[in-house]
Amino acid sequence: MHYKILIFYLFLVLVSCSSNKNINILGEEQESIIEEVYYGDTIVDKYRFYENLQDNRVIEYLKAQDELAENYFNKINNSKLLKNEIIDYNYKSEFLIQKVKIISDAQWVYLKKVSTDSLFNVYTFNPTKSIESLVYKTNNKIYDTYPSPDGSFIVIAESYSDGDFATLKIFDLKSNSFLREEFKNAFPRFGSINWIGDHSFSYQFFPNIEVNSTDYTNNSESRLVTINKNGKTETTTLFSSDSHETINPEDRVYVLPSVNGEFLVGIVVSNNDYTRAFLSIGATLEWKPLWSQEDKINSVRISNNSLYYTKYDKDKKLALYKTSLESPEFSSPITILKEENWVLGDFVITADGIFYTKLFNGVEAELGYISKSGNGIFDLPRNPGRITLNTKNPQSSFLWLEVDSWVNSKELFIANFDKKSVNKFITNDDGLNTDDYIIKEIEIESYDGEMVPLSLIYKKSINISNNTSPVLLFAYGAFGISLRPYKYKFLLPWIENGGIYAVAHVRGGGEKGKKWVEGGKGTKKFNTWKDFISASEYLIENKYCDPSKIVSWSSSAGAICIGRALIEKPELYAGAIILNGQLNPIRGEFEPGGKISVQEYGTVETKEGFESLLNMDAYHNLKKNIEYPPVYLRTALNDTRVPAYHSAKFHARLKELNENATSILDMDFGGGHGLLLTQEKRIEETFKILAFAYSCTENTKYSNSN
Repeated sequence: MHYKILIFYLFLVLVSCSSNKNINILGEEQESIIEEVYYGDTIVDKYRFYENLQDNRVIEYLKAQDELAENYFNKINNSKLLKNEIIDYNYKSEFLIQKVKIISDAQWVYLKKVSTDSLFNVYTFNPTKSIESLVYKTNNKIYDTYPSPDGSFIVIAESYSDGDFATLKIFDLKSNSFLREEFKNAFPRFGSINWIGDHSFSYQFFPNIEVNSTDYTNNSESRLVTINKNGKTETTTLFSSDSHETINPEDRVYVLPSVNGEFLVGIVVSNNDYTRAFLSIGATLEWKPLWSQEDKINSVRISNNSLYYTKYDKDKKLALYKTSLESPEFSSPITILKEENWVLGDFVITADGIFYTKLFNGVEAELGYISKSGNGIFDLPRNPGRITLNTKNPQSSFLWLEVDSWVNSKELFIANFDKKSVNKFITNDDGLNTDDYIIKEIEIESYDGEMVPLSLIYKKSINISNNTSPVLLFAYGAFGISLRPYKYKFLLPWIENGGIYAVAHVRGGGEKGKKWVEGGKGTKKFNTWKDFISASEYLIENKYCDPSKIVSWSSSAGAICIGRALIEKPELYAGAIILNGQLNPIRGEFEPGGKISVQEYGTVETKEGFESLLNMDAYHNLKKNIEYPPVYLRTALNDTRVPAYHSAKFHARLKELNENATSILDMDFGGGHGLLLTQEKRIEETFKILAFAYSCTENTKYSNSN
């Protein structure tokens, strides 16, 4: 057990912030120093006060640090030239199309942004006549659209201040107008918005999204919205914590329906690796247990009266199974396919069969299919690094693929199953020639003999054997997320200026399957930064660069990896970039909604869990008088995933322990987790990442003039 003791109150004299000395001491009248004892170990948290992001003194401190950050970036040499480079390599396209939805041969819906737009707007498109129509232009951030099966309505999800939640608006394509009712506090992610027929849809609703409330995200519901003939809507609750006595208020629930609504699967997400579910047949809403957490079900799809689901077998290989919803048999299902020397990525069901992606080290992908006419692999125009599968529903033959690589913009292909071919649909016109780039996918040996995939991207003209190339090294290693190829906004400008972009696919990600995930979570989280350090040492030993040229970067949960590598081996790095970083995970489970992350990080409720959390906590592991490389911390006041205090506490403690340390705390007072930034904000973010990296690696063209 552990207990908390409030030791004393320390009164401080107000200290002014000097921009030339970069002092960052909180000028508060009273600061509480917290000591906590866990299993005989005393943990001192001098900056716990910073967790109160409602306190005006904290806000003033954050504003002062943000002003210092702006002063730093205002002194970047040739800043206008750098921003123009960012625009040239990312925003020269006259248009950009994303999140395509195919309703019929003659009706598509997608988000599009032309060169004069800051944000995406909603369009419809008739491919048979090549007619495009603007449906909705807005100054708000659109997360996605969800058209009804017959194409009469579009549900548009507008995000709250770049956060996870949205307001749902219903656009009537026949009358070319919005219905009057709007639906707030919706959570549009992870397949939680689904049409049931042509006039009803379900969505996940949270009654309380006030991040400082003790009921934050509690009592979620899956709601059904029905559109009547007169254009009015009726809302009812399909599934909630009241639907079954075993569902707790802190559990998160949503409904996955069959196309016609004959079967409703209520899914419960809680503080566990696996979900549980309940089944309602028809509109009875008589919910009966379908599967439990002990069944260890992963992803699921419904087709007619069948449930398709993935689950790891005794060899920790992911397999795809099928069972009946009317008489489910999870102990003896039909096996559809099983991982071999590849990892199963995604799968979808269409009228033509089952389509799935085979992933190799997370960076090479193939499209496989299983059908009545046979099984095989689709031929694609080029070797894709990432394939995202999309279909209308299991009764439709429409299948379209989004394909990414490290250096190419996302491409869209429409599949023709009969011809086993795909047709490209132009989603941008950036006109970039990427033939001059080298992409190397290798494996390097980690400290314990595990082979870690490492991606290297650079220009052919670069001499990589003379130790002079700057390296931007990325890793994540959490939640089983694979770092699949994707063209980041800063990637091409960095490479064009002689840099190497590197990605260490450390444990904790999903690149090499279940064992890789488990090897970097909870009490084994340390493997993430050990792998990262090994990748850094490989780059140095093999003369790609020297330690004065490596800048590490990550975001969110990836900050555990980057932060701890920085602390354990500061001599390996020229700098570190951490965006919205999880730097104080020992406090994570006490945050609003933080219990959901216990499955990844662990809990202080056990001695083993506490010791592991303390070990991965960058804030608590900082040491006095250690010469750490410069750190750039970007965070946002409205971030509901990783509160801004993580960066603020790390920043303050780093400066306290080493007053000469360069730590830049950059605040976005109106933003969230960085999910849906405007074009202007994305350019500014990219500029700061590159400018900081160039300054750390002594790039004379774009360095800081201090």
